[in-house]
Amino acid sequence: MPSLAKPIAVKRTIPTAMRTSWTDTTIRTIRQTLLALRSSIFLRINFAVSMAFGDAGAPTDAAIQGLPHGLFSSFGYSTHDKMAALPNSLLTITLASNFGTFLLYGLSCIICVVAYHNHPNFSAMRHFLIPIFGVVANLACMAFYIIGPFMGYGTKMEPLLALGIAAVWAIYGGIYFLRSSKATGRATLVTSRT
Repeated sequence: MPSLAKPIAVKRTIPTAMRTSWTDTTIRTIRQTLLALRSSIFLRINFAVSMAFGDAGAPTDAAIQGLPHGLFSSFGYSTHDKMAALPNSLLTITLASNFGTFLLYGLSCIICVVAYHNHPNFSAMRHFLIPIFGVVANLACMAFYIIGPFMGYGTKMEPLLALGIAAVWAIYGGIYFLRSSKATGRATLVTSRT
């Protein structure tokens, strides 16, 4: 078995442009994998923190009364019931981030299907069935944001607030895209191929 520390030998028959393309694709794939791994780690940390301190884990009234009661030392602390009724901010940000990830991966799957349509290297399994499964899986994950709380999984506040954050960013992104396209003189939608 070859050592992974040694560089991989590239056949001289492969054109330089293809070698560069392959290297760029490999580096891009490694970066995307590391980003997904990092997101997964942060998700687990956020989940652990939200399980420890979220919702009913808010400090009890006795714990709040045990705190020093100077002018600024108890600022922001309320009763247990009022604090438990607030949305969990860590969970909300995590859900908003994950919604964006599901949206990005779902759109990537759609782009794969569109890009390989009538392409000479088209493979039904790799370029149609797997991306369609990816779109369905990502849509199911996004639908769970709305369906899950009504099935008794958590509260309605965090997922709906996360969807609100995603909607605000989508509106902002759309406005930014339209303005920047107009400022540079580029068409927003391409109507014909040249």
